[in-house]
Amino acid sequence: NNKDYICSQLWQIESPGDCSSDASQYIDFSGEYTLQFTPVCRTAADVDSTDLVEYCDAWLDAHPAIAAGVGLTATLQWRDEECDPLLFEVQFQAEMLFFTDAAFAVAAESDTLYQVGEDRIYIEVDTGFPIDTYNVFDTQLLSVWICTFDPLDGPTLPIEAGELSGGCFSTSIDGYGGAEEFGVDNMYAYHIFDSQSTVSVPDVIDFDLVGHPTTLDADKDKVRFSFVVPPQIARDTLYIHAQIEVSLTGARRRRQLLTSV
Repeated sequence: NNKDYICSQLWQIESPGDCSSDASQYIDFSGEYTLQFTPVCRTAADVDSTDLVEYCDAWLDAHPAIAAGVGLTATLQWRDEECDPLLFEVQFQAEMLFFTDAAFAVAAESDTLYQVGEDRIYIEVDTGFPIDTYNVFDTQLLSVWICTFDPLDGPTLPIEAGELSGGCFSTSIDGYGGAEEFGVDNMYAYHIFDSQSTVSVPDVIDFDLVGHPTTLDADKDKVRFSFVVPPQIARDTLYIHAQIEVSLTGARRRRQLLTSV
């Protein structure tokens, strides 16, 4: 097998310079590079074959000029003009819809009332990006919190994706004791779902992760779940805070995952 005798080299080029605040400045890697190395045969333990080692040693002995060192020249044209670590920023939409049935067919009215400890809330989160940006390739529910507020002091919006701020982490939630103590001895705020661990209050919350409406790609931008309202909830209005991981795809390939609160 001739591939057993292929010699491969992987090089890394690092720049000591920093991006300038001047938009006309950039890091330029363009130029002619000469890469030098001295070929060395691998040991029999590395390749699990004495034959390969003997072949390599014999080949180097027959080519002393190469054994003394190899120099390869290559021309590279590339420069880094994106000095800002924030390569793109886009505002995407997410709508939380409520239903009264397990088929998610009957939308809940704005004045729908749920009996605590008995009625189940059915929820669908529909995500989307502006036209001509990215398409949602997949969505995954990461966490769900529920909480209540004084009617005269409602929640603030989440500030940054991935940060526990705003929503059910507002300092104005009922029973607030600090975000680091969320759900500890607080009958008004619960972490009812966590994709990385078990539910924090399984004896109180009856939670069901439904997933996507169908297996079709067109429904991968939606995620559904349901739960029974805890009997300890005393307010008329219950707030639901969901954290969704969104996988994006461009025109030709999948993009990195973004997390949105």
